[in-house]
Amino acid sequence: MKHTRTRVAAVAASTLLIPASVAAAHGRPDFAGGHGHGQPDQGVQTQGVQTQGAPETSHPHARGHVHPVAFALTGTVTAPASGALLTVNVTHGNHWARRGGFIGQDVTFDLTNAHLSVADTDGTAGADAGDFKQGDRVVIMAKLPRTTAYSQDEQPLAASHVADRSSRPGHAQGQ
Repeated sequence: MKHTRTRVAAVAASTLLIPASVAAAHGRPDFAGGHGHGQPDQGVQTQGVQTQGAPETSHPHARGHVHPVAFALTGTVTAPASGALLTVNVTHGNHWARRGGFIGQDVTFDLTNAHLSVADTDGTAGADAGDFKQGDRVVIMAKLPRTTAYSQDEQPLAASHVADRSSRPGHAQGQ
């Protein structure tokens, strides 16, 4: 009987110590084992600079991560494409484009990794940036962080899809 009480007391004491050891293993005294639940961080001291919220991490679902959203922009090509760059005067846009101040601006886009929907007008094989001509109406999709605002210093922006609405693929002009 005496040994049974000792064993029960030892098991009870060890179960109380397990959560503390798990928290210590994760390096956080306030670790609750949840998935982002619990008390929010009160700020993180980084090299003498006080920041708000959680520290920057590379995990895409971490707190403090700015999610990418689709910017839909419509406009007119203002200059012939140079290499893989296309300059467009933006006339319309979705919520994110309007919020970022892109309407009425000349924005340069990088078409390197973009899907292009344009008729082959320059004589080279396949669709490329050279197929867009000055004055063409285009629709551009770009996946950018939702806090992206227009800035001439941060151009070109990477486009994910560019569609020419002046000359559609498979339709020759003048027919």
